[in-house]
Amino acid sequence: MNCYNHIDQPAVGTCIDCGKGLCSECAHKYTDPICDSCNLKRIRKEKSEMIKRWAIILIVAFFMTVFSCNIEKDKGTALSTAALIATFYGGISIQYGWRALNSITPSMFLVLPIVGWFIYFVVKAVISGLIGFFITPVKIFQDIKRYLELREILKYTNG
Repeated sequence: MNCYNHIDQPAVGTCIDCGKGLCSECAHKYTDPICDSCNLKRIRKEKSEMIKRWAIILIVAFFMTVFSCNIEKDKGTALSTAALIATFYGGISIQYGWRALNSITPSMFLVLPIVGWFIYFVVKAVISGLIGFFITPVKIFQDIKRYLELREILKYTNG
């Protein structure tokens, strides 16, 4: 089998996604042995997943802010701008904290009664908010940086 890109070169490996033959140069082009088209698909998928994740984060934060405004309005008080921003930030923080907790907890199924599940999710949400409060600025910076990198790669490859 020869390389899909350099047809005169013998293949020393195959693409881990599609199985195309890769010569030594193509096999070492990226961290994993992957062809250009499959790498481009991965980049597009990562970018679209990032956009979906941010859409969900912003929607949840928006609804948390609206919900807290309605609660305060029912009490006859109004939230200040700082309180609105803090509530919105809290909605974003819970998302990042939840993802951080999911990355360090084992993915096993817990057998709990309904009350146990309720307590589990309430405790996890509170801990997520606490963790997320501190890691959110770093994670936002990392997400923006990665999004700009992906956009540059796609612009460079005309993808």
